[in-house]
Order: sequence, then structure tokens, then C-alpha cells
Amino acid sequence: MSSTLGPSLSLVHCFGLKSDVRDNVWYFDDQNIVYPAGNSIVIYDTLHRTQKFIPGSERSGGITALTVSPNRRFIAFAEAGDRPSVSIFDLFTHRKKKTLTGGSFSNAPNQIATDSHVPVILCKSFVSLAFSADSKQLLTQGSGPDWPLIYWSWEKSKAVSSTKTSNQQQNYAINQV
Repeated sequence: MSSTLGPSLSLVHCFGLKSDVRDNVWYFDDQNIVYPAGNSIVIYDTLHRTQKFIPGSERSGGITALTVSPNRRFIAFAEAGDRPSVSIFDLFTHRKKKTLTGGSFSNAPNQIATDSHVPVILCKSFVSLAFSADSKQLLTQGSGPDWPLIYWSWEKSKAVSSTKTSNQQQNYAINQV
């Protein structure tokens, strides 16, 4: 029995910018910029005018936040959905290093986490991200209803601390940790 593969699509060039993502354009180095477009992260080489892509998850509700580490080695981007997540990629190898999740969105007030170091997140997205100065920790701000602020040791996929926050003014930017 032979199997034939149908035609396949590959992303060659992407036009546009996801403008609803806070801090959506970053300089990676002197000639490369990083930004979200569609459900991908684009690394644009301004000298050679070429693009490389870091794809988002297949079941993602879209990219909602983006940050580059102070050492310019890593990029973290958040994706919305029933299980909001943050993916951390190495900008040099374009390989995924970690994915941080915190349980599923639920209206149930007594939802229990399956892993003791992963907090239950009552939100559908992360709205802001920031690396620590040494690029080893990551601070994430979730959306409502709980507006969770979570401090991660991202290399270990461990939430070090978390708290519910209030966000009456809808100003949800967090700065470097």
C-alpha cells in the first residue's frame, strides 16, 4: 500500500503586524527585529530583507503578549485559549525551550491544580510578560477575572509565586523584573 502526500503549504513571507499585542516590536540585534504576525513570530533581517518564523500553537487563540530577554537570547510569547500558555524559544536556534501553562480556564471557584507548583489560572490569556535582569525568571500578568501575577523560574517550569491582582484601569503592562 503506498501513501501519497497531498500538497503542503509553507510560510515564505508574512505581511502585517499584530497590533493588539503590547510591546509588539523588539530589536533582537543590530539587524534583526522580532514581531508577531498572525499566529507566528517573525524574525526579520533588515539587512538581507528575509524573514524566519517561529510558529504559534495549532489550537491557539492568538498571540497576546511578547517579550525578549535582556541578554537577547530568548523570546517569550503568550497565547490565548482555554489553556493560556507562554512559550519560550531560543532566538539563535529557533528551538522551543519551555512552555508554561497553569491549568485550564474555569468558572469553577474550587478548581484544583494537577501539579502543586503550577497555579490554577482563571484567565483566558496573558496580557504582559517580563524577564528578570538575568533572564532566568519570567513575570506573567494574566487577564480577568483573576488577573493572576505569576513569577516563574521558567527553566524549571516552576511557578515560584503567584497572586491575584486588581486591574480597574485596564493598564496591564509590567516592566522588567
